[in-house]
Amino acid sequence: MKKLVIGLTVLVMLSLKAYAWDGVVTNTIAKIDVVVDGENYGFRVYLNGSPALCGTTSDWAYVNKSSSNYDAIVSSLLAAHMAGRRVTLYTNKMASGYCHIGYLSVH
Repeated sequence: MKKLVIGLTVLVMLSLKAYAWDGVVTNTIAKIDVVVDGENYGFRVYLNGSPALCGTTSDWAYVNKSSSNYDAIVSSLLAAHMAGRRVTLYTNKMASGYCHIGYLSVH
């Protein structure tokens, strides 16, 4: 029986996807900045309460024009902001020290 439990535990753990995010924060959007140069942290999002977003003191996260799925991310964030909906930002700290949005969820 013990071997069965251990085997099932290992099977479940192997079937789970592992994601390594430096920050996962949920709140409503306080402010959005759009920079003329789409590759200079082009679309920036600030959450209410100014939480640290990726293990740094940075209180904003960004997505650049060249980022995969840029249009969908920007559209989702703008819609969430206009509707006052909460978002969860999954971010990674980049070499620059700023937080790049890798995934988001609108609630």
